[in-house]
Amino acid sequence: MKKLIAVVLAIGSLSPAFSINATDETEVKNAVLNLSAKSLVGKVDDGTTVTKWPATLGPDLVFSSKSKRKPPVFVLKSPSGNPAVHFTINTSLGIPGFSKQYLSGKSFTIFVRSIPVTPTFGLSGNHLNGNGGIPRLYLCASRFCYDEITSSIDIPPATVLNKEMIFTYIYDENTASIKFLVNAKLAGEKKNIKRADNFEGNSLAVPFLAGNTAQEGYLLNLVVFDRVLNENDIKQVTEQITKD
Repeated sequence: MKKLIAVVLAIGSLSPAFSINATDETEVKNAVLNLSAKSLVGKVDDGTTVTKWPATLGPDLVFSSKSKRKPPVFVLKSPSGNPAVHFTINTSLGIPGFSKQYLSGKSFTIFVRSIPVTPTFGLSGNHLNGNGGIPRLYLCASRFCYDEITSSIDIPPATVLNKEMIFTYIYDENTASIKFLVNAKLAGEKKNIKRADNFEGNSLAVPFLAGNTAQEGYLLNLVVFDRVLNENDIKQVTEQITKD
């Protein structure tokens, strides 16, 4: 599927945006969102500021001036050597209303392939600018929080910082539980988690704004399913994303 991507060249001062065609070679069947930095290779120059990241499946990740930040930058070679979109403390992209449509009140499985530079780099399922809220949805490198702060799974930041990882976040409505996986291996699980029928702001944003400070990291892939995947499916999707 071809879509348009709007980018702004970052050479000296920002120049006017232009549009090009971009396709993503990765197809993850039955996902509601599939984004890959690899789709930008050959279409976007290294160091280019990205205002729209086209999705193969689902809505595009876009820049909003309401965030009071700047767009992130595409890098051909991230610290792991793979293409990525580099988010710094002053940058942001988001999808308005995504959480309301696909995540709130539902089961989900979310895959985030990233290189976190700060411990809470990741996504917010709340406000478009990355702010948290109540009910909460924080999808970070060292924390998965669903609704209440007590409904959180935390892992040691040192185990994931500055490394390319695939973080998987699962909410299972049927079992009222959350699971946090790193590279398809279970890092933590909590049960008796009440379903949240909405998340404050109900949008999806990168990066998460922790303590009023946006976090830094590199995002390579984002894949979202509005259902729970079994163990075999999780491994298959993880392998497919890793090969992307």
